[in-house]
Amino acid sequence: SAWAMLMAAGTGAKMYGDIQTAKSRIRSLKDEARIAEQNAILVREQAEFDAKKQSLAAGQIISETITGYAAAGVTSESGSVLSVLANSYANAELDRLSIIHGGDIRSLNYVNEAISARREAKATKKAAILNLLSSGLGMGASAVSQGGSSPKGGGYTGGGGTPSGSTYGPPKRTMG
Repeated sequence: SAWAMLMAAGTGAKMYGDIQTAKSRIRSLKDEARIAEQNAILVREQAEFDAKKQSLAAGQIISETITGYAAAGVTSESGSVLSVLANSYANAELDRLSIIHGGDIRSLNYVNEAISARREAKATKKAAILNLLSSGLGMGASAVSQGGSSPKGGGYTGGGGTPSGSTYGPPKRTMG
């Protein structure tokens, strides 16, 4: 009947819209994941670069310190000179490691964002499939409960919407 066809068309349009919405959301989440993964790589590379830059700067400072000691006539056998140099090297290495660690932490945060976005994309896909099934089943159940007729007319047939074929006046129900 016309009512069943309208229900089917409406349900089909809704299902199509739901599919497009889910596809769009899934694409967006996959893009978010890809960007987060790229950011993780960039953050790690930046930390490695910053660590190398810091090591070079620390090496230059330590070299200048050694040169200053030598110009002052202080020998490297002196315990205090060796202690100062050892502390300088140790502090430089701690700074380098701290920079790398900070980059690793920021990188891990981006990796976790990527994982979360990919999981949400999978969940969105599953939810979309279940919603489509639900819409289809709901349409079928509604069509069966309506008996293929309009919602107000009951389960009768006729050319114009009433048993007599007239298109005017309230529909008349028949028994049996």
